[in-house]
Amino acid sequence: MRVRVSNTLQPAVEHTTQATIGGCSSSTASRIKEIPFKQADELARVGDQRAACVVLTAAWLDRVRHHSQPAEARIDHMRHRATLEQVAERQQTYRNHEINNPRTPYEILFSPTFRDYSLRLSNARILDIMSDEEQAMGSMANTLRDPNSSHVLVIVRMNGDNHAIATHCTGNKLHVFDPNHGEYSFKADTGTVEESMRDIIQAYSSRFPVPEIHILPVRS
Repeated sequence: MRVRVSNTLQPAVEHTTQATIGGCSSSTASRIKEIPFKQADELARVGDQRAACVVLTAAWLDRVRHHSQPAEARIDHMRHRATLEQVAERQQTYRNHEINNPRTPYEILFSPTFRDYSLRLSNARILDIMSDEEQAMGSMANTLRDPNSSHVLVIVRMNGDNHAIATHCTGNKLHVFDPNHGEYSFKADTGTVEESMRDIIQAYSSRFPVPEIHILPVRS
């Protein structure tokens, strides 16, 4: 039986955040708009795969950079069966490439996948979260809020279960796509970006520390 996808756009959810990577509460709350998307559930509709974060971040950045549409329409496109089938196929290609190229820098490892979407990656900048979290998060915020810039962030975890998310700044808003949760949008001022990104990343540090984050600039 074929599973049908509803044509109804995913509703946006607004909430606030006060969490930090280290578990301390920040002094101010930032409003975040969230449109849900869970890669495990979506990919389950088209096959046996449950994770394809690299391919999904590339597909999302393709929609952001090459198509003019609101966030709700972007996520609706990501949920289409044809999109998911293409993602699943490209994930298998990426996985084979990853297995055959161990210890390869991310900008090289990811490049074939991003070229499929007419995107190019530049050399990664590595942020040392363990040594100086405050400095690293401030540096990240300043990088991500550069107008019209796009980035892929690789969240490096101590257990080796790393994860990729993507960002794009429109000038006054930062949009973040996490394949495990969906698309977030919030103000692109330094304080809000730093606080909101800290909250997003914290989801991956609750069980295993996040010692590094690799930031890869993306161009069309």
